[in-house]
Amino acid sequence: MKFSLVMPTVGRVTEPQRFLHSLRAQTHKNFEVIIVDQNADERLARIVAQASALFDVTHLRLHGLGASHARNIGLRAACGEVITFPDDDCWYGEPTLLERAAAILARQPGLGAVTGRAFDENGRPCHLRWRARASQLNRFNVWRLAVEFTIFARREVFRTVGEFDEHLGPPWSAGEGTDLLIRALEARFRIDYAPDLVVHHPNPVVVHDERARRRAYSYSVGFGRTLRKNNYPAAAVAYHCARPAAAAIVALLLGNRRKAGYQWAATRGKLIGWLRPGPDAV
Repeated sequence: MKFSLVMPTVGRVTEPQRFLHSLRAQTHKNFEVIIVDQNADERLARIVAQASALFDVTHLRLHGLGASHARNIGLRAACGEVITFPDDDCWYGEPTLLERAAAILARQPGLGAVTGRAFDENGRPCHLRWRARASQLNRFNVWRLAVEFTIFARREVFRTVGEFDEHLGPPWSAGEGTDLLIRALEARFRIDYAPDLVVHHPNPVVVHDERARRRAYSYSVGFGRTLRKNNYPAAAVAYHCARPAAAAIVALLLGNRRKAGYQWAATRGKLIGWLRPGPDAV
């Protein structure tokens, strides 16, 4: 079973180098790496050349930004049976990650995709509050059981539901991976969550500063857009907005104004993304 690892990247060198270095330890060797390079310079030339001496690397150059667009460019060049989309700052800390993902998909030929969870460099969960137990994804738990770089999807999923929605995703907002999985679920693909599949990634929120608040707002706008695009009921929208709103109130009562501001930014973003889903929402 061949994997295609499609990695968009811009502005970084050390982190992509760490990811490529982590691949050396993978016990499953049947993979290709497709680097979609959005840099205007040659900063990645040396590390790409080094990696190319060890495994199959395709280096694509792309002018302009947009993670969803970059993933789609890489997807079109991919030839693996299973496609995954590592961030340029993540890494595979477990040498058997691809081997275990391949085993899960091989045991279940009807499985369209499997998702894992994300841990930071200290072994702590990041990005989401991940479940400890295995689960089958549906329209309502998909929000808590996947992010783009933890998705391992068969090629048939993309043949059936298409590519990432380029109106979602950085640098404008987020939600493109969840949207893709929702479309796959609607197309009757089964998707499982396997918590023992762990991809490592820095924690995106270390302090609740202004940068974190802007990020929370932008990503939550994408969340709201994805709810609207996929026709979620008003009750679901209210639930997803109420959670950060309640967290903001609790943080304020505890005197943590920065955390309260962060949670309120997430609340506003989800609501605005739902009410005004066009590109001007951010």
